[in-house]
Amino acid sequence: MDASGNPVTQSEVSDLTCSVWDTTANTETGITLDVSTCISDNLIAADPRWTADTIGYNLILEIDGSYFPSGGHIYRVELNVLPSAGNPYSLVWEFIAQTIYSSSI
Repeated sequence: MDASGNPVTQSEVSDLTCSVWDTTANTETGITLDVSTCISDNLIAADPRWTADTIGYNLILEIDGSYFPSGGHIYRVELNVLPSAGNPYSLVWEFIAQTIYSSSI
């Protein structure tokens, strides 16, 4: 969302950087992102994965499971947004990865 509460568009974002921290092991892995891949200029509501509301989303951040290899570890994803105008800001998620006991697909 921008300062007015509207969804940001690609032209409003100069750069995105993302880091995945394994806070248990104290390691960081950077992820290369492309603004045009991660920000949609239109809200996406017709996606069965989106159940929060009927308005939709416009941030698409798909991170491969290989960034979270250790069950029981605490991982932190930090998405840093550099807007075309205004101050940079970050979106942060933190969770505990679950151990997968079955064989890989």
